[in-house]
Amino acid sequence: MTTFPGFTPLILERAIQAQFLVPFAVSLGVGIMVTTGILILLVPALMAIYLRVNSRRVAAAAARFH
Repeated sequence: MTTFPGFTPLILERAIQAQFLVPFAVSLGVGIMVTTGILILLVPALMAIYLRVNSRRVAAAAARFH
């Protein structure tokens, strides 16, 4: 979360010498934000779905043996 604001000065830089670095900083900063969103939201949601489906399968298998 702190890396993207760290790239902000480079993204907003207007000097000619820094212009070839601006696209790199934008792509890296956006990539970090997207990856962070995936890790914070999507991975736990997919894990909860997986555990819910797997627990039903385990419960059904246990019921067959009793």
